[in-house]
Amino acid sequence: MSPTTESATGHESSWRAWGWYYDALSAARFRPGEHDFHANLAAAARGVVAEPACGAGRVLAIAKGLGREVWGADAEGAMLTLAERRLATLRPDVPHHLVRQGLADFDPPERLGLVLLPLDAVRLTADRRELAALMATVAARLAAGGCLALDMDLPDAPRRDSGWLPSQPHPDGGRTRARVRQKLDGGFVVEETVYRTTGDDGRVTEAWTEDRYRQVTLSELESALQAADMAVTQRCVDFLGTPWRPGDTTLVLTARR
Repeated sequence: MSPTTESATGHESSWRAWGWYYDALSAARFRPGEHDFHANLAAAARGVVAEPACGAGRVLAIAKGLGREVWGADAEGAMLTLAERRLATLRPDVPHHLVRQGLADFDPPERLGLVLLPLDAVRLTADRRELAALMATVAARLAAGGCLALDMDLPDAPRRDSGWLPSQPHPDGGRTRARVRQKLDGGFVVEETVYRTTGDDGRVTEAWTEDRYRQVTLSELESALQAADMAVTQRCVDFLGTPWRPGDTTLVLTARR
């Protein structure tokens, strides 16, 4: 029997409907060195730790668990609900704040100690102007010596096909698994995801989503940082400290005000 097919497009609709799947899949999974990278930065931060596209709060939770006050924002309310559940279980003596706003409306408190933009968050900016404005806001709200940390794929990164990812329990019953494929569309990488759910009654449904990530070059990023008077302090290819070299297609970068 053929599956029943539904579809949704656009970044917001994708995360509203299916953010729970990726949170369940990745809650305890970190890339090599990623957890310690963020933990060390948070431990050294002198001020609030902020994440402008915090999703379900997986990275912010590292900082709060270390006793750092955290501030997170996301454009999607469903993701903030997941973040609230996660952060509320950690260190009740440590404040956390969550706000619904997109990157274009980023408006954090002042004198931040650390700003985090993991998992290609800078590639969600609409264009060069929005990226430059975001970096200017980050610089303005960081305390002297405050740090920005980000990681992203660069334009020459290979397009990925995840294969079928592990299944997760669906909130309404049954189990869901997903497959992600990437393709180029002008200056964007398009991620097409199919979610296949097998209900408790054996009925199979599929939903398709499409998310678009802008191709941001290292030159564009560093120009935006320079214009915001931010100095790059580390440029690596991974979270283990391997130096970035021309031709590498992944980037882990820190900069300070």
